[in-house]
Formats: sequence, structure tokens, C-alpha cells
Amino acid sequence: MFYDSHCSSAIPGPTDVPSVSRHPEYYFDDGNLVLQVENVLFRVFRSTFNRHSAVFREVLAAPADSNNCEGESDRKPFLLLGISAVDFERLLSIIYPPVFGVYKTSSAEEWISVLHLATRWEFDDIRSLAIKELQTKQLDPVDRIVISQEYDITSDWTLSAYTILCQRARPLTVDEARRLGIETATRISQLRERLRGGSVMRRNAAPGRTRAKNADISPTWTNTSRHEGAHQTPKINWSSGMNAANMAAAAFGLKVTTVV
Repeated sequence: MFYDSHCSSAIPGPTDVPSVSRHPEYYFDDGNLVLQVENVLFRVFRSTFNRHSAVFREVLAAPADSNNCEGESDRKPFLLLGISAVDFERLLSIIYPPVFGVYKTSSAEEWISVLHLATRWEFDDIRSLAIKELQTKQLDPVDRIVISQEYDITSDWTLSAYTILCQRARPLTVDEARRLGIETATRISQLRERLRGGSVMRRNAAPGRTRAKNADISPTWTNTSRHEGAHQTPKINWSSGMNAANMAAAAFGLKVTTVV
């Protein structure tokens, strides 16, 4: 994620990296932290990154010494590896909006890239904003679940995506199942069968008959979080009063509030 440049003869000069240039908007003359992403230099304010990012707060608080002066100038920038200049520019557009509360970022793709860096570097407020903005976009339910899995989103927005897939007429396609992963795809298929089976039984049931048999099924699934070591096996006890949202919430460890 970070590469610490040092004050030494190993630092490349301008002639060694002629393609490096200053960003036209996010290179502030009065900034005090120079960051390099790909071949672009950004000059920002150290205090802003200290305040909003737990990761930068820790890295920038490391004791300085005579051989460690990254971020002081264009010749000694703090290198950020493994990210694109475009994604970093989008993050900065949220940190430094041209008009307070008005953001240039608008598309789902742009907000996903903001969410990615905000999650990676623990910009918690920006992460919350990105999730809120994504929830206003018209995204396919599979996309919503994939994003939620990647970034640990457990909101009504996520639950409603599972519910849609469980209730829709057509089953998951091969591509959708591949994107969701075998465990998630299997659970959704089981829930679909459960819901469709219940509908058939209700249509065929004689008046006055109960659905007790249909309510006794209690499958056990292994619920694996993407966080290392967080494994649990919840016991799912269906009841005849559970609707699709309740069942999806139980299967995927989510809470039912108001499905959006």
C-alpha cells in the first residue's frame, strides 16, 4: 500500500522520471504532503489525512529521522502503490469538494472506487457517504450483493437484493452464480425452492388445513464472514409466518428493518 521513499542518492531526479507531473487540481501550493500515485503528484494537507484516516494517522505519525523524509517535496514524494491515479482523484474530490456538500462523483462506478479506497485506508466518514450514495443508484441485485460482500455492507439495501433474487421468476444464471460464489448461490437457490414450494402448497391446500409440515424444515448452513476467523453455523428454524425478507435475513445473517 505504501512505499517509504528516503532522503538518499537513490531518489530519482526529474530527468529519471520525465513522465511524472503535478495534478492540475489537487496539487495545492500551500499543501504540506506530497503523494505520488502512478506518475501523478498530489500535494495535499497532512492534517486532513491525519484527521479522517486511521491508516494515514498511524503511518504519518511514525517518528521521523534524517533518512526518512517522504512527502516533503516533489523529489521525495510519499509513494502510494497498488492504486490508480483516477481512483485517488475521486477520493480527493470528496475530501476537497469545490463546493461544500456538492460532489463531482456521480456514477456508481465512481462511488465504488471511492468506497474501495475509503475502506482500505479507514476513511470511515467517507465510506459511510459512499455507501449512502450507492444505495441511491439503480444497480442489479447481483451487483449489490457482490459489492456488499466485498465491503461488508449489511444494510436493507443488501437484504432487499437477496430478497429480489429469491422471489424472482427465473433462477440464477451461470454467470450470476459464478459472481456470487457457490455458497451464496446455493443458499439463494434453496430459499427459492422453499418459497416456491410454499406457494404451491398454499394453492393446493384444502381450506382449514395447516402448513405445519412445511414449517418444520430447519436446514443448517455454515455462515462464513470474509473476516478471518469469523466462522459460525447458525441454526435456521423456519416458521410458517416467515416471508422472503425474513428468510433471507436469517440465511445471510442480516437484520430486517425496512426493506428498500
